[in-house]
Amino acid sequence: MVVPLQKARGLIAPRPRVPLTQAQRRGQRCIKIAAASGGGLVLLGGLWIVVTGFMARTELLAARADLSRLQSEINAGDLAAAQATAEDLAGHARQAYHDTSGPAWALAAAVPVGGDPVRTIRAIASSGEALGRDALPALIAARLNLAMLHNPDDSINIAAVNAATLCYL
Repeated sequence: MVVPLQKARGLIAPRPRVPLTQAQRRGQRCIKIAAASGGGLVLLGGLWIVVTGFMARTELLAARADLSRLQSEINAGDLAAAQATAEDLAGHARQAYHDTSGPAWALAAAVPVGGDPVRTIRAIASSGEALGRDALPALIAARLNLAMLHNPDDSINIAAVNAATLCYL
């Protein structure tokens, strides 16, 4: 037997609405504000990661271009230009590292499922910064020292070799 909807409504007694107390309304309002604030912080953090991620990408692409130029300058023997390019590369890498090393990036990298790409970007920026800070200046200095050991006629400067040897004794 099917009971029409109007008759079924009459069979179930409506529950009386109990008005909320002022404390309950205040508690609900606090919960809504906290949820909206938390959601807003997550949204702003995500936006910050996207913006600084694009900024870091731009810096890393500039560092990659500088690295190609640095390689050709070292191969050509233009060590003064190579030193300037190495400083530019270090600056770009340092900025990319700075862009990806804030608290929002650390929190995003700690996320178990989606944190892998963030960790990868941070590792690339950190490696580039270490390369520009430590390895490239040492490489340029080594090439400069080797250049001082050669005479213009492609012979070896024995006096410079002896001076370098005395420094290490």
